[in-house]
Parts: sequence; structure tokens; C-alpha cells
Amino acid sequence: MRVLFFFPNYYKSSGLPQGVPYLSSVLKHHGHETRCLDTTFIKCPDTIKDMDPSMVMQYKKSSWDEIIERDDDTIAIEDRFFGLIDEFKPDLLAVSTTTDMYRMASKVLTAVRQSRNIPVVWGGVHPTIDPETVISNPAVDMICIGEGEDAMVELCNSMERGEDYAGTHGLWVKQKGRVHKNPVRPPTDIDALPVPDWSILDQRQFIKPFRGNIVRMAYYLQSRGCPYGCTYCTNNYMNKLYKGHTYYRRRANQKTIDDLVYLKEAYQLDMIRFFDDTFLIDSVDNFEKFKNDYLQRVNMPFIMSVRPNLVTEDKVRILAEMGCKVATIGIETGSERVRREIFKRNISDEQIVSSFKLMKKYGIETTSLNMIGIISETRNDLFKTVEMNREVQPDNYILTYIYPYPRTEYRDLIIERGADPALLDSTTMDDAYRVQMSEMSTEELQGLFRTVRLYNKLPRELFPIIRLAEKADEQGELIRNSLLQLMQNHYT
Repeated sequence: MRVLFFFPNYYKSSGLPQGVPYLSSVLKHHGHETRCLDTTFIKCPDTIKDMDPSMVMQYKKSSWDEIIERDDDTIAIEDRFFGLIDEFKPDLLAVSTTTDMYRMASKVLTAVRQSRNIPVVWGGVHPTIDPETVISNPAVDMICIGEGEDAMVELCNSMERGEDYAGTHGLWVKQKGRVHKNPVRPPTDIDALPVPDWSILDQRQFIKPFRGNIVRMAYYLQSRGCPYGCTYCTNNYMNKLYKGHTYYRRRANQKTIDDLVYLKEAYQLDMIRFFDDTFLIDSVDNFEKFKNDYLQRVNMPFIMSVRPNLVTEDKVRILAEMGCKVATIGIETGSERVRREIFKRNISDEQIVSSFKLMKKYGIETTSLNMIGIISETRNDLFKTVEMNREVQPDNYILTYIYPYPRTEYRDLIIERGADPALLDSTTMDDAYRVQMSEMSTEELQGLFRTVRLYNKLPRELFPIIRLAEKADEQGELIRNSLLQLMQNHYT
């Protein structure tokens, strides 16, 4: 069997797909062939995403763009897809998509299906959390619900033998006008998985800018799931989907070390980014043992993400000894009321401040994650987020509109309070302000989104001028550009 994966992604977006390399690895292990169309370096209107200049300014300039851009990047995704299909002649197309990329993926596969009669299975987060919508799409023959390694192996084996696969557990299958909705499989034994197959990705995925330099870096996920219950996160639904099983699992430390030793050598890596939501969840004793093995066998600098409540001085000391360079920490909102009442995120202001201080004490750079447009959020709540960032002074700052993902408690909450489900379905992460239910107007919210980094970095005496820059008119834009230049020259 030949399987052609499709990984839709924004042009030059950071990150490495986590599911596709494991699927490719297990399929190859069972004798199947795989390729992947990765759109990360395809330049076309569907993939180009505007970046806010205030976000771009915080990173040191490098030669990354010149290194990774190629003359043949500018091409319609459909044309690249047709070329790869004609070359590889796949028996199955396999799409892995997030909610944000679903519309683009659907557009591409609709065009492909008009001239290529190849079965298509869809997987990833979005088909799992919104299966009824996805299975009704004419460009979809099957969807994988939940983790797909075992289901894909059974599907491909059955197709290769010419056997009926309509009853494959873990899949919903369209067949003869009927949708076969099969039971979800138990969670995958992640310790039994082979090392992820990164060879099928565009190899420019490993070329990354870091502190003004170019390094070879990859993203590695040691765990799956999350034991916490944040209302905006799809992991809550995944825990319910796998009721009766433990969805949160961590690959054994020894397996992780073995993977990293191989991946470092195979892809000539300089750095690794641990993509786990809960990297510091282990006990200090176990983390100390992991550190010793890591330094002895891997010994690469790395980046990781962490919840503030998991940060202790002992663990941060170990991080520094291991070579951690950057810690990404979720503030989400500086309003403790919103964190606890809306997000069910029981993390105190003191825990957040302490986590940043400890990272700085041990020489680890920090990036703060923040959201805007939250239901019931007031301007005062948002300025608590500003004040939190002014206090902890992260080295980098990320702000996004909160996005109401399907099957999340947050989405249910805003629908209960009047949000239009049809509008939610037509919204992307970039225009999520359209469904915002804060106590601010959409215009005020957009103005704050454009200027919040100025509020974070510039002196308080400039706040009245920054407020003028919130306006989406010519004068507001002129003031904003002048303040951005001031910030870049004197406050970064």
C-alpha cells in the first residue's frame, strides 16, 4: 500500500506535525510506503498568514527567510498535490488537520477529488472533535476518531488484501450511502511506538531561527493528553472520549532518550523543543534521573512549555543544568477571576509571578502566552494581563484571540450565553474577535490587540498616547508605528 499524507499548514509556520511522523513510522514498520505533502513551505494565498509587526519585532533578525525560501515555493497547493499523486501513485490519501486548517484542507481535497478517484481518510484533532461535520464533507470517505496508529495499520492491511474495512474500530466509514460509526479504540501504547519518521517532511522544517542565529531544531512530544481541565482546551473532550482509560500518558524516559539519541544523529539537530503541555509534571527524583541520562546521552539545549503550578526551584535548577534555554509559560489572563471562574484554571497570581522569577534566577529565557476576547472580560481584566506581563517581564510575548474549539466547555458556555453556533463554525483563529463575548466592543478589542505589547513595554506616562493608537484610522496607525519604532529602539 502507498499512503500519501497531507499536512496543511501556514506558510513558514513554526512547529512540526506530531501525528503524521508516528503514523508513517508504524505503516512503514508493517511494510507500507508513505510520502507527505507538507504545505509549510508552499507560498500561496491559502497559506500566507499576516503577522502583527509588534510580535515580529521582539525576535532578533536572522538570515532564516533567505535560507529556506526557494523559487518553486510559489505554486498552488493543488498543483503540487497533483504532481505528487502522479509521481507516487498512492492507494490512499490521509489528511491530518487541526480546526484552523480544516477549511483550507477541504478546499484542496475537493479539487483533488474532482479528477483523482483515490480514497481519503481524515484524522487529527478536528475530525475527532467535530466528526459529524467532517464526515458529511463530500471530500471525506473516512475519518479517524482519536489516535490513529492502530486503526491506520488495520485499514491499510485490509485495503491491501482487498478485504472489507467498514468495521475498522477507530474509524467512521462511508460505504454505500451509510456511515459506519465504529467504536473508538483504546489509547495507543506510546511506549510501543517506533521512533517518529521525520524523513517524510520537508527537511526545511528543521531549520529554525534562534536568538538571531540559525539552528537545526525539531519538536518532540514525550506525552499525550493532559490531566488538567482548562475549559478552552480539547484535552477535556479527549479524556471523556477515552472514558475508562487513562488518556494522559508519558513515554518512558528511557524510550525518550533512545528516540532523541537517534533523532539528533539522523537529522543533525542542534536543539530540541519539547512540545508537551506538562513537561515538569514528574517528581523531582524522576526528573533528576532523566536529567542525568539526558546529559550523558543527548546533551542538547532545548525549549519547553510549562504550567506555572508545576514550577519549583528544584525543577528549575534541574532544567538549567540540563541546558534549557527558553521556558514558555501560560499566563492566559492576568485576571484571577477569569482564570478560575471561566477557565477552571486554578493557578494563582503568586504562582505565575514565582514561575517567571525562578526561570530568570537560573538564566532561562521566558515566553508568556496570553489570550484576549474572553467571555465577561472587561478592559480592567485585560489590563491585569498587561500588569502581569509588566511585572514578570517575559523575554518574548504571544497574544491570541481565544478560540472556541468544538467540544470544549468554553464553547458550550458562550453558546449558552448567546453565541451563534453558525458564526462560531465560520470563524478562524485569525478572526475569532467576531465571536468574542467580552464586555468590550469588537472595535475596542481589536484596538487593544494591536497595542497591548506597547502597553506591556512602554512607560506608563505614554499610556494616553498608546490609547490613541488603538484607533483603526490613519492617525491611530501613524501613532502606533511611531510607538513601535520607539519600543524597538529603546525598550526591547
